[in-house]
Amino acid sequence: MGDDARANALLTTAQAASDRGALLTRQLLAFSTGQTLIRETLDINARIRDWLPALQATCPAGVTLETALAAGLPAILSDTVQLQTALTNLVGNAADATVGGGRVLIATALEHRMDPDADTSRQRTYVTLSVCDEGHGMAPDIAERATEPFFTTKDIGKGSGLGLSQVFGFTTQSGGFVDVSTTPGVGTTTDLREMIGLALRDFGIDVATTADAQEAVALLQGGARFDVVFSDISMPNGMSGIELSEHVARDQPQARMILSSGYARSQLPPLPEQVEFLPKPYRLRQLVELLKQA
Repeated sequence: MGDDARANALLTTAQAASDRGALLTRQLLAFSTGQTLIRETLDINARIRDWLPALQATCPAGVTLETALAAGLPAILSDTVQLQTALTNLVGNAADATVGGGRVLIATALEHRMDPDADTSRQRTYVTLSVCDEGHGMAPDIAERATEPFFTTKDIGKGSGLGLSQVFGFTTQSGGFVDVSTTPGVGTTTDLREMIGLALRDFGIDVATTADAQEAVALLQGGARFDVVFSDISMPNGMSGIELSEHVARDQPQARMILSSGYARSQLPPLPEQVEFLPKPYRLRQLVELLKQA
């Protein structure tokens, strides 16, 4: 290698190190709320739609981005660049957690909530941005530290541990707050369930959601009539989707039963003849079309 080639290689390495250092500095400033935010009025749903192709491109193969964007949201006052960075960090973490493929859901909503940092019990109205995944979840002690600078569960070289710190700092400086909802072994299924429920309602579907198959059985036996029951095959707390389908056939035989799984059909136990199957990953539109079939 000649002198010029060596010099160019050194300059490239130095530039890359400088860029990494600048990024770390910006993320630390975001965590400490020491950055200067350039706020502007923006339509958060429109921005998310604009960013979606780039966000999808950052996801590994097999991970599909879905959106459930609430209609009629008011405009927000935010720093566009920092908001995009925060969403990119959240989607990146969610995609990394979705091992083997699956869905990551980006959702917006309008919520009336208590301000956790206020001295009074007055409710405030928030535009919420949620990123939900079907990953392995976090233990409580890990979740408590998730927004600490440099804390990471990734292998060395895989992450700086500053992504969620940037989210925390930017959100706090913008007058909001961060909620981390997770269950080990289940990921953020609770949020995902509710967000999909909201999205289906936007398509005109009347939805009742449950946390597990036992709750679904209680609904089936409680007098409410259902046209369709949709469930994952792998469910928490002991009862599977296949077992749930047996209750559906017995208690509400008029209802269609649809089961979903990330496993190939050949890897699953035999399904009852009347049960329909939707393989993962699937798009929200596919689910809507299947649910609306006569």
